[in-house]
Amino acid sequence: MIPKIIYTVWISDKPFPDKFRHFIDGWKELMPDYEIIEITLDNCPHNKWVDEALNNKKYILAGHYARCQKLYETGGIYFDIDIEAIKRFDDLLDNDFFIGVECKDVVNNAAFGSCKGNPILQQCMTYMENMPINSPNIELETGPRMFSNIIKGMGWDGNNINTKINNIQIYNNKYFYPYSYLEKYYPACRTEDTHAIHHWGYTWGTGSNLMSTDLVSVIIPCYNQAQHLSEAIESVLNQTYNNIEVIVVDDGSPDNTEQVARKYPVKYIKKENGGVSSARNAGIKASNGKWILTLDADDIIDKDYIKKAVGLNDIVSSNLKTFGLENGVWDSPNTYPTFEQELWQNQIHCCSLFKKEIWEKVGGYDENMKNGYEDWDFWIRAMYYGYKTTVIREPLFFYRKHGKSMIDDARKNHGLNREYMLNKYRTFNMID
Repeated sequence: MIPKIIYTVWISDKPFPDKFRHFIDGWKELMPDYEIIEITLDNCPHNKWVDEALNNKKYILAGHYARCQKLYETGGIYFDIDIEAIKRFDDLLDNDFFIGVECKDVVNNAAFGSCKGNPILQQCMTYMENMPINSPNIELETGPRMFSNIIKGMGWDGNNINTKINNIQIYNNKYFYPYSYLEKYYPACRTEDTHAIHHWGYTWGTGSNLMSTDLVSVIIPCYNQAQHLSEAIESVLNQTYNNIEVIVVDDGSPDNTEQVARKYPVKYIKKENGGVSSARNAGIKASNGKWILTLDADDIIDKDYIKKAVGLNDIVSSNLKTFGLENGVWDSPNTYPTFEQELWQNQIHCCSLFKKEIWEKVGGYDENMKNGYEDWDFWIRAMYYGYKTTVIREPLFFYRKHGKSMIDDARKNHGLNREYMLNKYRTFNMID
C-alpha cells in the first residue's frame, strides 16, 4: 500500500520558480489529506554520490537520487514541479509501484509511486552510485532512460498499454503524459484515465532544447541539384529557431548551383567534385556552430525541426516523410537506439542534428564511401565512442523521392558497403 505522501524536488542554488507554485497548490487543494513534502537543499538526503553531485552543482543528479531515496525510505508519490493533478490518486495506491509510459519504449519518472522499500528504487540508487558524476550524458542516463532500462529488464516490452509486470503497474501515456513534449497543451488531450498532466516545464537546466541558444550550422552539399536548392535553403531560413548559419557546399556542380545559392544569405563554398562525404566535411570544417545539421540539397525540413531537436541529445533524429514520386512515413524502430541496434540496422537518417565535437572525435565522414551508407557509418562510429541518440517520434525531415535518389544507389551497393564497413570496424577492434 502506497502512503498518502507526495514528494517533489527543487534542489538548486536558484529560488523556486514562482510560475510552478500553482501546481503544488493544486495538489493541496485536490488532495488535502495527502502530506506534501518539498525536497530542497536544506533537507536533501546526503551520501558520497549526492554530495559529489552537489559540489559539482549538478543539482538534477542530486534530485534524481533524492526522489528515489525518499520514496524508498517512506513510500509515497513523486511529482515533478510541473505536474498538474487532475484526479485524486487514491485508486493508484493499492499498487506496490506505478509509473507511466511517455511514448513507445519510454516510461517517464515525472510522476510515479512506490510502497516503502521497493527493490526497483534500490536498483535505481545502485545504478546511479555506479556512474561517475562526470559521465557523458549522465543527466539523461539517470532519468527516464534509467527507469525504462530497468523496467525492460524486468520484462516490459515497451508497449503503450496498461500492464503489470512483477508487481510494477505500468499505465499508458493518458494517465500522466497525455500530450507530448513536442506539442503544445490542448484541453482535448485529457481522457477519463488522466490523473495528472506533465506540462514539460524544462526545469532541469540548460540541456533543454527550449532553452538552447547555441549556433546551429546547417550544411547543404549540392551536386547538380540547383532546381531543388532554393526549397532546401528556404526550409532552413524559415526555421523557428533563429541562431543558424547556412553553408552551401557546391561539389563541382555543372549546373547553376552558385547562382541559386548566392541569392540567399548563406556561406557559399565551391570545391572540386569529391562526393557527399567530402562536401559535408568541407562544410563542417568551415562552420562555427556547436551543432551541425546536414541537409541534402533536394530535401527539406519542418520549420520546427531545429527548435525541437537542438540540445535534446548528442545526436537527434526524427521520423521522416517521403515526397515526390513516393509518399509515406518512415518510423524509426527505437526512440533511443543503442550502438548494437544501430550496428545491425540504420535507425538514424542522414539529416540529423549532432554536436560538432562528434565530427571532430570520429574524424569526419569517410570520404572513401561514395556509394552510400556514409551517414550510417558516421552514426556507428559516433555511438561506438559513447555518444547517445534520441529520435523524435514525428516526421520532421522530408526526403524527396525522384528518378535517381542516393538511397537507391546505396541499396544497390548494400553488400559492398556493408563489407567495407565491417572490415573497417574489425580493423579498429570496434567489433569482433
